[in-house]
Amino acid sequence: MKWPVDVALARPVPQLPAGPWAYEIKVDGHRTVLWRIKDSVRLQSRTGRDVIAL
Repeated sequence: MKWPVDVALARPVPQLPAGPWAYEIKVDGHRTVLWRIKDSVRLQSRTGRDVIAL
C-alpha cells in the first residue's frame, strides 16, 4: 500500500440495503488510518495529511 490512502466516508441512507453487508454506527470524532512500518508509526488524517510521525 502506498501513502496516503483514501479513507472510507460514512453517508446517510434512507434505509439499509439488503444483502450480506456489515454496518457501523457513525460516531463523532476523527477518521484516521494508522500505518505501522517496521519500527515507526504514522497517523494519516481523512484528508491524507500526516497527523503524527514517530
